[in-house]
Amino acid sequence: METRRTRIAVVGAGLNSALLATALVRAGIDDFVVVDQFPFLSRWFNIIQRQGANSMWTAWPYHLEWGVDESLRRFAETQAVADFSGNPSVALFNAHAQGVIQEYHLEQHRLAGVVTNIERGAGGWQLTVTGEQPASIEASRVVIALGIGAPAMPLNGCPPSALVSHVASLDLSALKAHDWQGRSVLVVGRGPSAFVAAKRFAEAAAAVTVVAKGGSLTATNGDCASAWQPPAGRLYQEFARLGSAERRERLRSAWITNTTATGAAWSDLLRHYPINHISTEAGLTHWSTAGGVVRVDSIGNCFHQVVMATGYRWDVAEIGFLRNLLPRLPVVGGLPILNQTLEALPGLHFLGGLSALELGPAALDLTGATYGVGRLRNALLSLV
Repeated sequence: METRRTRIAVVGAGLNSALLATALVRAGIDDFVVVDQFPFLSRWFNIIQRQGANSMWTAWPYHLEWGVDESLRRFAETQAVADFSGNPSVALFNAHAQGVIQEYHLEQHRLAGVVTNIERGAGGWQLTVTGEQPASIEASRVVIALGIGAPAMPLNGCPPSALVSHVASLDLSALKAHDWQGRSVLVVGRGPSAFVAAKRFAEAAAAVTVVAKGGSLTATNGDCASAWQPPAGRLYQEFARLGSAERRERLRSAWITNTTATGAAWSDLLRHYPINHISTEAGLTHWSTAGGVVRVDSIGNCFHQVVMATGYRWDVAEIGFLRNLLPRLPVVGGLPILNQTLEALPGLHFLGGLSALELGPAALDLTGATYGVGRLRNALLSLV
């Protein structure tokens, strides 16, 4: 097995990694490796392809900068005026992102493989990589940049099946008009993914019911996403002032649980399609499947398909290659406790969803990617 020595090893080739790799190359740092079995952003592009663009993308930050030209800024501004019918500008973003990957030769830094173990040694960090390009990597610093966590499936006893699926496993872009004529679909959730799923199935002529905790879907959420944008967002500043990781996690979880797509978007959707909305505080209970349908006793209906738009969960204990570090890794609610440089242990940094105790809910979107990469880049530049 080849042994490679590098200053910085990055695990994952998603959006956070692409932004970080670009920043490093622009700063003149070429001594880094990115480990992922898939090319840069390929899984991210696949998600967009499968779920489609939608007007929820208007929450993307206007100030996102990749450092090549102004087209990404113009793309973000286009997002802000996206109408109910969807957003064709995703193609522009994808094309621009591919241009960045090519211009900075990011694929030359990618090692095609999977990290199976990581340990701290006397000279730094050692990563074991298997797959297409097996290697042992010795690095001064490691950045764990894993984007989407495991799908959250709060099914109360009804296991995942062909009839009960998380929205991430569905190809919503493949739904065609009248494909679901006369069939009933239950969408569980109130956020952007629930909005997209409800819209796609309604367009396919399904009888759609949306079940969500809390009040009206059309009510504007006072704690809007912009208030969480670091560093100036009101809620983010409140979050950052909390000294306790436990208190941060409670505030972050409460907002994630109660957030909704914008009221205007749901209003448009409910005006266009006869979607049934059920509000519940107790959640859904007493599920059963028989005869090709799912019966939900708590609302007294049967459905041909249940779509769980219930988000994702991040838990370092479920990341296999970190198992040796768990006894030393400070964790709250499955998330690592990080310092200002997004560092959990000396030389071990996190980006993406696993940085949420430091970046708040914005860790899951482009705002958090931009801000988190900026903070980490400055720290790395001061150390190399």
